[in-house]
Amino acid sequence: MFKKNQMDINLQLYKTIEAIDNKLVELDRDRELLVRRKQLLLNKSSEIQDAVPDKPLALSVNQKVELFKGLFKGRSDVFAHRWTNSQGRSGYSFSCENEWKKGLCHKPKIKCNQCSNRKYKPLGNQVIYNHLKGKQVVGLYPLLGKRPAKHIY
Repeated sequence: MFKKNQMDINLQLYKTIEAIDNKLVELDRDRELLVRRKQLLLNKSSEIQDAVPDKPLALSVNQKVELFKGLFKGRSDVFAHRWTNSQGRSGYSFSCENEWKKGLCHKPKIKCNQCSNRKYKPLGNQVIYNHLKGKQVVGLYPLLGKRPAKHIY
């Protein structure tokens, strides 16, 4: 009887050890899956961090103007400026060197596109700088001769 009890205890111990071993195998599989998932998330996180700088880029004024010119393409020989009249209406018009100059500009009798004295202002770096500083609102004319228009959406 003592031997039978001893055998039962040994069998029970063996089954418990086997259950523990099976659980350890299962935990190893789960751990392996979790380690792989963690690595994927770390890779994705580092890709996002690489895409977004930790601090703002320190660009010179000229670099900012050049960046802007590279992002927004339009005619460089002409640009539009935003206007607001005394009644609160607003819009965009070609920017003209002779606008409102006595003897040269005959607004509002003659519209700009019909004026023989019109002299469009070119879109230069100073105009872009003023736009970026918020001193004036500038509009581009995206038609580039025979080439298609370029827009960024």
